[in-house]
Amino acid sequence: MNAWLLALVLAAPGGYDAYPTRLQGIRLQDEDLLVATFELRAFGSGWAYVPPSLDGAGNAVLAFPGGQRASLARTATQNGTKVNATFEAVPDQNVTIESVFAALDLPARVWAGGTAKIGSQTVSLPATSGGAYLFSGSATTVEFTIGYRKLSLSFPTSTSLYLQDSRQWGGGFELRMGGLGSGTWQAGQRVRVSLTFWGERATELWPEGPVTIQEGPDWVPLWPVAEVAAGSALDFSPSNVAPAGSKGWLKVVNGKFAFENTPNVAERFLGPNLVFSCAYPSKTDADALAVRLRRMGYNCARLHHFDVDLTGGWRSSETGSSTNLDPLVLDRMDYLVSRLKANGIYVSLDLFTLRQVRRDEVIPGTIGTDEYKALLLVDQGARENWWAFARGLLEHVNPYTGLAWKDDPAIAWICVVNENNIASAYLSCGPTLRAKLDAAWRAAGNSGSFDPYTDAGARFGADLHRAAFQWMRDKLRSIGVKALLTDTNGWRNQQALVRSRVDLDYVDDHFYWDHPSFPQQAFALPSGHTMELSVRDFGGSLRNVAYGRMRGKPFTVSEFNYVFPNPYRSESGLFFGAVAAAQDWDGVWRFAWSHDATDIASPGAASWFDLQRDPLRQAAERAVVSLYLWRHLNAAVGEATVLVQPQSAGAAAFSGPWVDPFAARWSNVQRSVNVPPPSLHPQIKIWLGIGTFAVLTPKTEGVFTTPGRTIRANRLASTPSGARAAVWVTALDDLPLPESRRMLFVHLTDLLNTGTRFSGPDRTMLEQYGSLPYLVRNGTANIGLTLGGTAKPTVYRLDLSGQRVGVVPSTWSGGNLYFRATVQGAPSGQATLYYEIVR
Repeated sequence: MNAWLLALVLAAPGGYDAYPTRLQGIRLQDEDLLVATFELRAFGSGWAYVPPSLDGAGNAVLAFPGGQRASLARTATQNGTKVNATFEAVPDQNVTIESVFAALDLPARVWAGGTAKIGSQTVSLPATSGGAYLFSGSATTVEFTIGYRKLSLSFPTSTSLYLQDSRQWGGGFELRMGGLGSGTWQAGQRVRVSLTFWGERATELWPEGPVTIQEGPDWVPLWPVAEVAAGSALDFSPSNVAPAGSKGWLKVVNGKFAFENTPNVAERFLGPNLVFSCAYPSKTDADALAVRLRRMGYNCARLHHFDVDLTGGWRSSETGSSTNLDPLVLDRMDYLVSRLKANGIYVSLDLFTLRQVRRDEVIPGTIGTDEYKALLLVDQGARENWWAFARGLLEHVNPYTGLAWKDDPAIAWICVVNENNIASAYLSCGPTLRAKLDAAWRAAGNSGSFDPYTDAGARFGADLHRAAFQWMRDKLRSIGVKALLTDTNGWRNQQALVRSRVDLDYVDDHFYWDHPSFPQQAFALPSGHTMELSVRDFGGSLRNVAYGRMRGKPFTVSEFNYVFPNPYRSESGLFFGAVAAAQDWDGVWRFAWSHDATDIASPGAASWFDLQRDPLRQAAERAVVSLYLWRHLNAAVGEATVLVQPQSAGAAAFSGPWVDPFAARWSNVQRSVNVPPPSLHPQIKIWLGIGTFAVLTPKTEGVFTTPGRTIRANRLASTPSGARAAVWVTALDDLPLPESRRMLFVHLTDLLNTGTRFSGPDRTMLEQYGSLPYLVRNGTANIGLTLGGTAKPTVYRLDLSGQRVGVVPSTWSGGNLYFRATVQGAPSGQATLYYEIVR
């Protein structure tokens, strides 16, 4: 690992690009590497964090909890090779603050191990996280340095500065500049911070204004194709499909999933989430969907967010019952389950996600979904409400299978409550719910108020989770439910949850790369995105997912995705597939196949999460099938197990990524333990400094790299141009590549829609999805593939159905195949993602 970090430090930087943002900040990049971000921030009364956001009119503001607004403005001008910038904030009302300031964020992956010279004082930027405080004082100059990289600031007058290491809160290094301290910020009182910044080379200021993607030399059109042709190179169906459940119930055997009829065979599962109406399509669409998922290579699917329409829709403000099941929705779900079962696809489901508990149904007034999750921990009435819905669903008989859901071994997994971690739910609890939690806290012999963010509070919260799960589990088992059960599966995973997870049949978690943020309205455009590579951050929060495992229990990730419009989501298949395989996870579900059943027959424009609307992520998913489900990449040999005493399981988040996640399979990784450093996984290469990686297995090889740079895995070498690209080749006949007679080759750049609009050239704020056709970033990749033998292979260009649409020119020399993969060049004029190699 040290060599990789050194590569990051010593990577020679280019000039910086300065991008003004819609939130009145500035984003500083070195090509595709984020170097720094400037923006205005505040802490309100009680240290309530107030980041920049957009008001209803789309203006950048600091929105305080009390309703006060501070308008934001930023000016920036080019000054030779430097940039002059001014950041201003003005409140519309008096507001109590702890501080307001201009912030400079420095990613730790870039600057850790460097120095900051503030005036005449030099401060170290620690390589590893420790205390928060680094510097407090005033100066007119600051210079950050690491290796060859520099970032310099100058201020027109001596300015108050506070430098902090924020890694313990999930950030990087933060320099707070100027502003006001604790007190009342008067209405109309202008806070202004002016500075000049520059790098070791020229810094170029980009113009402001929206950017809209249109067809042209850089973007090649592509129309959706719903179905993959049977028997084509894209048909990943297993050779023998037995109905799901034919091997008996899924069990836990020696910490792995296994069927009761084949207990010595460890099973893996891969599938998508079917969300909202995609979980209850028409019968015609259900038939098509089940076959489509089988041809993707999936062997499971998760029915998710179905409980809203199954119980009458978004009606939380109305009175009545939320546990009555809509017969039409239920019939459609029954039919879908029967078709999935017939196609060998096992089903996972949740017993609470977004069901709209009615007004006065469990407590006086209305209750939000996160509040309901918290209420389940302390309120018997809420639990009985949960049980009424669960029992009604699981005891009803599916007319298409003749089995009650509780008796169908095709329904193999049940999560009792989705994303049910108290540290997350507590943030949404109002005074009534917090009073109930306080009462439970004091009833247990504690004093004061319940606080889940203290060690004692986290332990108590975990014990509440355990008691609630035991109650739900016992209810389910009492009616004969045999499916495997889980809980507490996402967000704010506290170490204390190890206390509650001991009772789970399997441990589950969720992971997203570049999940949208919402500066104006939740789950609505515009949406904010980092637009960064996960490989530069060594997987980001994917590293932390591995730390939630428990020895002796299977581990799953029931939601994962690399979110549109991130331009590097082509990395997702190779990277996630390699991690899941090396970690020997037991089940993973992409979120999502679709949120809308209409996409089954007629896929729409690409959007945040759905694969049905994104041919690029569908292509990337096939790498997950190859590496993980087909086990082309070996599980890591080493395993580190850490014993955690119940009384020491505290509130802090799971420990940071101080272990190579590819090389060690972790169980209960916590802090303050001595674990020998693992060896690197022999089938994975990573170059952090340039954001590049390769996987090299006997049956699948792949490379993700930057334009103009040749990277070799083992037999596969790629030199892309025009755009970063993920390329990979996999044997379709389960033979090593030199022996394979039929291989799939994939070349992925980026994919957006016609008319996708961003607020600026940095593309970090998405304003409009756009419409069909898709537009694929034009690019090429010179490919070398060592196969051996004497017979020259033929390379075919494929369309999205897997049909051959042309022969690609190639050269064969000494057992080496050479050809150029090109996005542009198909006879139809549409973009190409897939190729078939036959010999």
